[in-house]
Amino acid sequence: MHFLIKLFCTIPVSTATPKRSFSTLKRSKTYLRSTMNEVIFELFWKISTM
Repeated sequence: MHFLIKLFCTIPVSTATPKRSFSTLKRSKTYLRSTMNEVIFELFWKISTM
């Protein structure tokens, strides 16, 4: 019985780390996409004003 209680107490902790990793990855991708869009927009703007 003690083993089962110990197991149930550790499961949420062990799944939190991968969730945090995916959350960080998602934020990084969002930042890169927004930055990339800005860079591409500036590049097209410079080309169109030449």
